[in-house]
Amino acid sequence: MIKNVIIAGVGGQGTIFAGKILGTMAYQTGLHVKISEIHGMSQRGGSVVTQVRFGEHVYAPLAQAGEVDVLIALEELEALRYASYLKENGILLMCNCRIKPTASDGGIYPQSIRTQLEQKYYVYYMEEIPLRDKTLNVRMVGAAAGCLGFSREDGIKALEQNVAAEFLEKDKKAFLEGWEIYEQTQKSPAEWRVVCTTN
Repeated sequence: MIKNVIIAGVGGQGTIFAGKILGTMAYQTGLHVKISEIHGMSQRGGSVVTQVRFGEHVYAPLAQAGEVDVLIALEELEALRYASYLKENGILLMCNCRIKPTASDGGIYPQSIRTQLEQKYYVYYMEEIPLRDKTLNVRMVGAAAGCLGFSREDGIKALEQNVAAEFLEKDKKAFLEGWEIYEQTQKSPAEWRVVCTTN
């Protein structure tokens, strides 16, 4: 069985790094992994999307609309942009961070994103995850790891393989904070929909 994950954000939010951590977790447990990246205008705050697919045998690099198990959205507009990729019973993990578009629609930011998402997807609101220490991406990966079948140890090992020593303890702490959020939901993975708010 193949699991599909999309990590969507804008340049500078660590979307690609988050995908690398997830991919490493899957690879080190013996699964076949494919990671695809779409950069866009990442240096100007443009959309950056990473797809991670893993399972016993993975051939195609990209999942299609309606096939994604988990959407990790580091920014509200990116959540709206890629929500249609979620399968039925898929998981939406979203930060309410808003980064004004640089080009599309003249830089106008839609004001009804949450309403639009709530009309189509069940949204479960949780304790807030603050945007601090630039570890939001790792924290959200931690929250998603449990429902994807990974252990705390899988996440810590993946971080140890990919993070410089000077940042390792901070990222470990962020991952475990995210994992605790997953545990606190007390819901089965198939029923879990999450919006993680900031301020």
